[in-house]
Amino acid sequence: MTSKPALSNFYVLGGTLTRDAPSYVQRKADMDLQWAIGHGYFCYVLTSRQMGKSSLMVRTAVRLRQLNARVAVIDLTALGQNLTAEQWYLGLVGRIGSQVGLEDEVEDYWDAHAALGPLQRWMGALREVVLARTDVPLVIFIDEIDATRSLPFSTDEFFAGIRETYNGRSETPQLERLTFCLLGVATPSDLIQDTRTTPFNIGQRIDLTDFTEAEARVLLPGLNRSQDVAPKLLQRILYWTGGHPYLTQRLCQAVGQDASVLDPAGVDRVCDDIFLSTKAQERDDNLLFVRDRMLRSGVDPLSLLTVYSAILRGKQVKDDPAHPLHSVLRLAGVVRIENGYLRVRNRIYERVFNKDFIVANEPLDEVKRQRAAERRGVLKVLTWASLAVSVFAVLAFVAWQQKRQAQALSTELEKFARSGLATTSEIADEIYAASKQQPELVSTYLKTLEMTNRFEETLFRDTSKKTLAANLETYNIYLAADSFVRAGDREKALDYARRGLARAAELEKDSDLQRRAVAARTYAAAAEIQSRLGDRTQAEANSRTAERMARELSPRVKGNDDFTLGTLALTFNMLGMAAENLEQFDRAVASYEQDINIHQKVQALYVEKNDQRIVKVGHDALDVRNRMGRIEFARGHYDLARQIYEDKSLRIASNLVALNENNPSRTQAQRSAALHDLWDVQVALANVLAARKNTRPDAMKYYQEALATGNKLLARSPNPADEQELERNVAAL
Repeated sequence: MTSKPALSNFYVLGGTLTRDAPSYVQRKADMDLQWAIGHGYFCYVLTSRQMGKSSLMVRTAVRLRQLNARVAVIDLTALGQNLTAEQWYLGLVGRIGSQVGLEDEVEDYWDAHAALGPLQRWMGALREVVLARTDVPLVIFIDEIDATRSLPFSTDEFFAGIRETYNGRSETPQLERLTFCLLGVATPSDLIQDTRTTPFNIGQRIDLTDFTEAEARVLLPGLNRSQDVAPKLLQRILYWTGGHPYLTQRLCQAVGQDASVLDPAGVDRVCDDIFLSTKAQERDDNLLFVRDRMLRSGVDPLSLLTVYSAILRGKQVKDDPAHPLHSVLRLAGVVRIENGYLRVRNRIYERVFNKDFIVANEPLDEVKRQRAAERRGVLKVLTWASLAVSVFAVLAFVAWQQKRQAQALSTELEKFARSGLATTSEIADEIYAASKQQPELVSTYLKTLEMTNRFEETLFRDTSKKTLAANLETYNIYLAADSFVRAGDREKALDYARRGLARAAELEKDSDLQRRAVAARTYAAAAEIQSRLGDRTQAEANSRTAERMARELSPRVKGNDDFTLGTLALTFNMLGMAAENLEQFDRAVASYEQDINIHQKVQALYVEKNDQRIVKVGHDALDVRNRMGRIEFARGHYDLARQIYEDKSLRIASNLVALNENNPSRTQAQRSAALHDLWDVQVALANVLAARKNTRPDAMKYYQEALATGNKLLARSPNPADEQELERNVAAL
């Protein structure tokens, strides 16, 4: 059977549907709004873009006029933004007057009461002119209400005035005929924060939900298919869109225009073309809006992506209307509320805003920032990295041979070879860091890693104590597995995890304390990889093994054994990351606490020795504290998150800045990285404090401190990424 092209102009995309549009889908919200306005309730429809707010308003206005009500519809974006308060209120009253046939009368009233303030003149015109000259209901729709946030003056009194029309009904009966309906992309707290004067706590919220299959049946004619084919196509369309109004109309239109689509597979192909392909994701207005709203809404992007990541993984995240991160996700439209919990809105969003999207948009941490600053040097290193590895491998082999002939000479050569090993390991680390931003370097990194492993085997072949070799070998296995996870190669990542487990089992049997610590860390590393790949059973089993070994070994470690202490600290750190991935947040926090306790011992040891590694230990401690803060913030434990950031992270970050500034051996890049750490902590702390109204004054303080730190950093080493971050700080403030 052949199909005809879709009915011309049946579907409407990216705009308000006319009153008689055949593709208008009537939902529960239509009846709810009609009923609420009919009973005199102040109403508001605040939700994400392209959900049908304006179309709902137009249809409701038509029905109200048919019921003999006077209706005024005002689009605030049409009034402009670069206005004084008097100009703005005059624009409001002028549009109302023109739509109810009283334009001259309201302007005369405005001019005659010039001594009054703009709000008083506006409210007076409504009461003494519009309501006084009619005895029917007056309904005022104000669309794009979020435009009030961009005005150069406060609009709090505007919302307070709307509330007053409701409160004044008992004394002024004519106000019972006046009803407002506000529509836009905002939350009530975005528009006005004073709960004493806000109209939103006395109004009726109207929820615009996605189309159900029954509601969406009015869209069938536009598909222009037979009665047995069209319903199946619509079902598959809703499978992808979840009933999202714009996405559904857009996909219906595309399917209707493609006569070759006769089954669900055809719908899948069209959906991939217009939404899921890379090119489509870069040009679809809705997808671009969602992305922009998620990443540029004035909140901490890392905290937002942490919460969204948990929702994406299916974690039970209970909706909190007062939580700023939840509000951003709801207004972006990427999540919906289901039985009180947040869920990714539909399969299109699930595929577009996936794990890769999260990883690609996570702000750079300290290591990534420093590596990015040194990227040119890294690329130069690549040209001679392989040669360096080969040369040092030969030297190591010479050292091994010479040990049999002359102990003194071999000792010197072995020292030189060890230095070469350290150098090649640093080269590998550089390539690994660069590969996070340039995936094409992963293969180069793996080749370098393989040569480094051969180097280790040569260097330590005849050494009685092989702890260093085991340590480097197992950690390189973890880094290789991590690289394959990021490259999307699950099987190779699991294969490297299994290699690590086999080596850990060998080391576990060893009586040497240090090598057993390496075994514990290797078990934890495997668990961290498996947790990211969704292998929950194996991840939990290996986590238990690593934790048991680490707890057994900890009491036996000598106070001056910084190697074993550092290895056990890293073990608990990896256990914390694995627990986070498994959404076992209490367990993650407990592991991070153990990590911190051990780090404090290492820190005390380095302070006593005046060891320059104190800076790295301090940074590791800061990273762990920040992880704990993000966990508590995402769980809504605001007081605990504040305590972590304010009492711990802020102090550590400030100390790191001082250590770097006062140490002449520290490079400019290292000093900038420390300053960036302080900036990140100040912003994270401000975001925590901004989550609740009673701590927002403190949030202002830390936002201002963050701005000062950011400006200082940009003056020292300007770059576009930091400039954008500073702009987000200003927006948050």
